Amino acid sequence: PAKKFKYSKFEKEKVNEKILTAEINLRNKNFLSNEINSRAWKFITPAEEKIINKIETAGKQIKEHNTIQIRRGVTTGYDKAFIINTKTCNTLLKKDIKNKEIIKILLKGKDIKKYYSKYDDLWLIFTRRKSVDIDKFPKLKSFLTKHKENLLPRSKNKKIGRKPGTYKWFEIQDNTAYYKMFEKQKIIWPLTADKWGFCLDNEKYFLTSGAFFLTSEEIPIKLILSILNSKLMKFYFSAIGVMTAGGAYTLKKTTIEQFTLPKFDKKNIDEITKIINKIIEFKKKDINTTKLENEIDKLVYKLYNLTKSQIKIIENETT
Repeated sequence: PAKKFKYSKFEKEKVNEKILTAEINLRNKNFLSNEINSRAWKFITPAEEKIINKIETAGKQIKEHNTIQIRRGVTTGYDKAFIINTKTCNTLLKKDIKNKEIIKILLKGKDIKKYYSKYDDLWLIFTRRKSVDIDKFPKLKSFLTKHKENLLPRSKNKKIGRKPGTYKWFEIQDNTAYYKMFEKQKIIWPLTADKWGFCLDNEKYFLTSGAFFLTSEEIPIKLILSILNSKLMKFYFSAIGVMTAGGAYTLKKTTIEQFTLPKFDKKNIDEITKIINKIIEFKKKDINTTKLENEIDKLVYKLYNLTKSQIKIIENETT
């Protein structure tokens, strides 16, 4: 009920109890009760609220762009059967090269980082629902048969098996009607991440259910990548997003599609694309990209028309 109160933020930290009072006073921020945002219980200062308003009025949300699609990776229902390593993949291909038709290169969410990914020697047996005649792939059928008991849809009285559904025992649990989109150029990211980061994928990776991807038909995808990876969007997430109990980012579709893409022109695209290409190339060579990423942040700040004082707030909040 107080009209005014003080608030100090501590997040997953170890603090010396002897200096706790001093640390609380050092971090104190004054709030008026009527300044608390009613749409979400976030302690945002009036200055931070102005930044958020600038972001949200700079253009249209991702979900409002009809040519941008966000999809999740594949849910197999039983990864032990459908996710294999390169050695197993090569064995299956040696037995029957035709198996190549339904074995796809696979990436897990944990292996996606900021501007790069680490391929972990995985492949997906992609027996999509209602599209694969397993009898045409006898060696694959034999391989999957070893796991048949765990692949059958589970009944009420059965503890072993997958989630109940209309799929056949050898099929992926997901319908995955959008499977062709995996082979497009796309932006990929993990569902949960300890560090902020999105990556461009040109390798046609299929993804596990612990990851998402975005495709764009009209808006340059490297422009979108620069915005998603920016400190500004990391700051914005702190106002609209949810962290796990362990302090990781939860990067759900419903959160990412709320991000606003600003208005831009060809000059913006050319400037950003040039730097993004350098960052991606440097990441492959394990060269530090901090300066280049800072350049991207500066260009993104311009797109959202932020002032020097607003940029300072973001830089302080995202370090």
